[in-house]
Amino acid sequence: MNLERIGKYRIVGEIGRGTMGEVYRALDPDLNRHVALKTLSARVRPDDEAFKRFKREAQAAALLSHPNIVTIHEFGEERGILYMAMELLEGTDLRDAIDNGRLRTLDEKIRIMDKVLTALEYAHIKGVIHRDVKPANIHLGPADQVKIMDFGLARISTSEMTQDGIVLGTPNYMSPEQALGDKVDGRSDLFSTGAVFYELLTGHKPFEADSTPSVLFQVVHRPPPPVRRWVPDVPMPLVDVVEKALVKDKKLRFQSAGAMRAALAAARPGAVLQAPPLPARPSDSVPPALHVPAPRPATPPPIPTPLERPSAARRGRRLGAHPLMAGVALALLAVAAIAVTVAVRGLPVRRPISPNTSSGPIVRKRCGRPSGPASWEAAAASTSASPTTMRGGR
Repeated sequence: MNLERIGKYRIVGEIGRGTMGEVYRALDPDLNRHVALKTLSARVRPDDEAFKRFKREAQAAALLSHPNIVTIHEFGEERGILYMAMELLEGTDLRDAIDNGRLRTLDEKIRIMDKVLTALEYAHIKGVIHRDVKPANIHLGPADQVKIMDFGLARISTSEMTQDGIVLGTPNYMSPEQALGDKVDGRSDLFSTGAVFYELLTGHKPFEADSTPSVLFQVVHRPPPPVRRWVPDVPMPLVDVVEKALVKDKKLRFQSAGAMRAALAAARPGAVLQAPPLPARPSDSVPPALHVPAPRPATPPPIPTPLERPSAARRGRRLGAHPLMAGVALALLAVAAIAVTVAVRGLPVRRPISPNTSSGPIVRKRCGRPSGPASWEAAAASTSASPTTMRGGR
């Protein structure tokens, strides 16, 4: 087909050709930039799988804007020809780089896989499953640029365009569930990524046979040959990443592209793992300085003045506050009362002298009152025995 213009794009030259359409280098006059113009032949009917695939690629790419995913600028139709204007990429693809041995260092290979996983992580978050991850769909550009291309087989989580039971993809890289026609999710892309990484490390496909059915049988039932059979010096941590990605049971694989990317980073030779610090022994650690507040000056209790005596109410409150002191005080009071009673009973009782008991007058000594009971009794006896008058000196 000899075309000079499709839509607003002016055809500059042809990049590639297939049975269903062509890819042109074209100029966008509005932005004055070159784009890759991918077209679908007018012979393809809307109910054909090629038509659905073309439209699916445009829909999937429209959801994605990521530095490691090819950018779609426009999707349209011109004179019965479907076209898609996309980012024009310079460089080559990973298929060509593997076949020609252009990737020689392990660091280059790990860097490529890291960027592929970064793109897949973003696409899966957006609900887009690529379903055709393979070396031919990974573009290598200048300045270490890596981009995933061709979302023609992509499955969009909100789309019903794909159905279970239909096998789509490239047999050497598809997952077991994809080979069986089951519903797939992001873990299917991780299996395909593991197959790409296997080939990137060894130069061999993980599943190879003479026919497509034999390849699919291996994908579903047979483990791939060990990585170290081809390259004995591959670091074991990288071997573990590849083997986990290629597990048949998707529940035992990496559950997300982010998890696989983290494992790949940890397996990189010379990677320093940030292990949690071990608790230090008491002798090895210096406790942090404690903040001790300055002691407040002690306030001396008030000294009561000599004239100050506690009131009865305060004494009562003090005794009430201390039951033991109150009990002791009561006991002392009781003892004192008993002692006073005993002392009082031991004193002689004064008997009054009746006037009829003596005829003589009461004579008092010069020294005054009798000093005790004995003097009183002697005086009484002498008075009753004799009327002699005792004269005291004055």
